[in-house]
Amino acid sequence: MRRLQANQDTSDTELVLDNKFRVLEVLSESAELRVCAGAHLQTGRQVELHLLPPGLLPNGPEAERLVRAARASGRAPHTNLVNVLDSGSDPDGRPFVVYERFEGSPADELVRVAGPFRPREVGYIMGQLLLALETMHARGVVHRFVRPDRLLIERREGTPLRVKLGGLQYAVWSAKAAGHAATAPELPRGFSRFLAPEVRRGESSTTPAIDIYAAGVLMRFLLTGEADPQCGLDPISARAIDHATADDPDERFLTAENFASAVALLVPEEERASVPPADPLAADLKYMQQRRARESGVCATPTGEGRLELIPVLLMVEALYARLGADGWERVVAEVPDVELLLPAAGRRDYYVEQGVPVDLVSQMLASADRLLGTGDLRTLADVGQALVKRGLSRFCKELPASLSAAKLIDCVPAIWSSLSRHGEVVVLERKPRGARLAVRAQVEPSLELCAVMAGLLRAQIRAVSREGEVNTVASQALGDAADIFVLSWS
Repeated sequence: MRRLQANQDTSDTELVLDNKFRVLEVLSESAELRVCAGAHLQTGRQVELHLLPPGLLPNGPEAERLVRAARASGRAPHTNLVNVLDSGSDPDGRPFVVYERFEGSPADELVRVAGPFRPREVGYIMGQLLLALETMHARGVVHRFVRPDRLLIERREGTPLRVKLGGLQYAVWSAKAAGHAATAPELPRGFSRFLAPEVRRGESSTTPAIDIYAAGVLMRFLLTGEADPQCGLDPISARAIDHATADDPDERFLTAENFASAVALLVPEEERASVPPADPLAADLKYMQQRRARESGVCATPTGEGRLELIPVLLMVEALYARLGADGWERVVAEVPDVELLLPAAGRRDYYVEQGVPVDLVSQMLASADRLLGTGDLRTLADVGQALVKRGLSRFCKELPASLSAAKLIDCVPAIWSSLSRHGEVVVLERKPRGARLAVRAQVEPSLELCAVMAGLLRAQIRAVSREGEVNTVASQALGDAADIFVLSWS
């Protein structure tokens, strides 16, 4: 339950607003907002009233934020948002807003009194919060001020946790949602740990990516009691938080719904392994596979428009056959009959050279082989990528120089990708003396299997030219992320 503040004005409890709502008691108060319990006179319905404290003007910035919160809430009603019911003016002509009454306590109070939440509880809490954010973002509204004191949690014995997000005083909405662009009010000071890096740099503060970042920091707070990075988180939480709070918005979850699918892994299934593989790349791929499994195995609907080049696809077939043997390959063909059409004996080489090989066909082939060779967690497909390097990338990428350093390899990745796929653009996001971050964007038909092969290919090539080279894949467009993101490091 919310705690009552000591600075109550008992005269407020005698107020009747617009002849409809009676003020019952003051629940909390700050310099710009007084929150009161109230009741509808005719129906007796319990409500929450947001009023301006005494002394504030009806047209001041506090009044503007009070009304802004109501408008934002009205644009995106959701069961996990504190929904607005009514509004009006008090006897002094100042605005007030009526919200549904929710018997929850702010997350920061609950953590302060009882300590951090358990991972399973955080799975339920974040799932509801992210559904609320997804609804807001879909309707053009960005919260901009996701904080523990804005998140209300109702904890009752024997019932699931219930969550509602409030505090939309700093929200902004798109011109499409409003009929005109809404001016973004300046955010208050004192909450820098929840602000995305681009906002701290003075860049845009009105995109959904900043809500996703703040939600990631909030998730860390719920688990540890601290907003700053901490060790000791379970692997699933750590990966979700790292993804949500990446410095580059391109490396974050593209949508709150994608974030929610990762968080849902915290609601455990007894048979699910909680410890990822020791190999960093295998751990990344396993996490991605878990995200896709949570989405019932479907994250990107095949369009039939994505095309790959024939020669690298045939090299993948060769690498798979070497591992599967004749009997294993026959099982792949039984599951994906059209794979046989790729082979020279089918007489369709000229067709595939001209038209390209459908991405969906290759993805099905790789997925089938992955299930037969491994555990379906994509690690085998990274091995396929490494096999392409062992056979020589020059077999399908003629632009590679005779000798490569790690730094030169970064410049060659766009050529490697274009020799593999007819769609997608490679962008170098960051260069460091011993590392780089690459993004593959704008794929017509992204594939998680192809992402795994590319990760293995990059790792094998970086290890061929540098000691202790490593590749991590932290995002996949096939899972709804903005791009396939590869992080390369070397010594």
